[in-house]
Amino acid sequence: MRKAVSILIILLLGLSLVHAEAADYYKEEFTLKIKILQNGDAQITVKTSILGPKDIINQEIASILNQTNLSDEEAIAKFEKEQLDNYIASLANAGIKTENQTFKLASIKEDNFTVVFTAYARSFAKYYSYNDYWEVIVDPTRGYGTMPIPDTGLPQKMELHNMFIIELPEGAELVDYPQAYTREFNQSKFYVRSKVEGNTITITSDLYLEENLSPEGFKALFGEYSAFYIHYKTPYKGEESYQPVKTEQYLKAEISEDGTTNLLVRETYFEPKDQIELMKLQINLLGVQNVTNMILQNYLQGMVAQGIQVENANATILGLEKGRTINNRGKLHPEKLHKTSKWNIPILLRSDPSKSIPARI
Repeated sequence: MRKAVSILIILLLGLSLVHAEAADYYKEEFTLKIKILQNGDAQITVKTSILGPKDIINQEIASILNQTNLSDEEAIAKFEKEQLDNYIASLANAGIKTENQTFKLASIKEDNFTVVFTAYARSFAKYYSYNDYWEVIVDPTRGYGTMPIPDTGLPQKMELHNMFIIELPEGAELVDYPQAYTREFNQSKFYVRSKVEGNTITITSDLYLEENLSPEGFKALFGEYSAFYIHYKTPYKGEESYQPVKTEQYLKAEISEDGTTNLLVRETYFEPKDQIELMKLQINLLGVQNVTNMILQNYLQGMVAQGIQVENANATILGLEKGRTINNRGKLHPEKLHKTSKWNIPILLRSDPSKSIPARI
């Protein structure tokens, strides 16, 4: 079964990850409630509580309240409006249409910074006729199961407690859902637990990630995890929709008289838009330079393994600006320049069409 991550969860996770970059010990509680209707639409409620560290929370509070010529109430209202607009736009760009959206800053204390987002989401559950079931994506890993990790690991220690409450339509037949799962690596832990009561599935997950957890540690915790789906059946048959995958590849090779080759490879992603937004978000959360270095190292290792001597190489990622790109067309441009001394071999970003997402950023 293909591995996927809910773009909704990733987008709403962004605030915590950005703040966590500079934190010594980051702690968060996250709750996602989904009430699914017969036609696949859903009422969603997302509650995120940042519980530490206090200095990071205080910095966030100060950035919200320190507004010229605004009272605290007006500053909070301004923050809520800006965040609501950002969430609506981001979800729309990701292909999730929402209505009746709200965003509230529920707690603004130094030991509890809580925000709540609610919306009516169109076609949140997807119908697939080949198995005659509906599918809802959940991600107990909170994105860490599929996120590329730098060789140096992530710098912060993290503790995440998550709860997913999914209420199925009346009369739905549950087919499968995430089961209990436990993995540990040194001081890091990943637990998943679940229960079913009537037509409601409750899934909890706990992540304890030690500081500078290596890519090997992330693989040990999340590498075998694949339970990202809830499947159920109902008498109601939905309408299927499939995302097209569209990319453009450009290759330029200049062969010198001494036998060396200057190779330029560029790949542009056009669709699906939600996966492009997910890639952008992952890159920005991890740091552009970190991801650039990972891209470069991955392909240098692959070329060396094939006996290719690399004299010089660099990589650039373009098109990461929010709301616009280098060419104003919403494209993501990973671009790599390799100079080899043996042979002209196209080094392209590999993708798996069956997954509708690039296999490697």
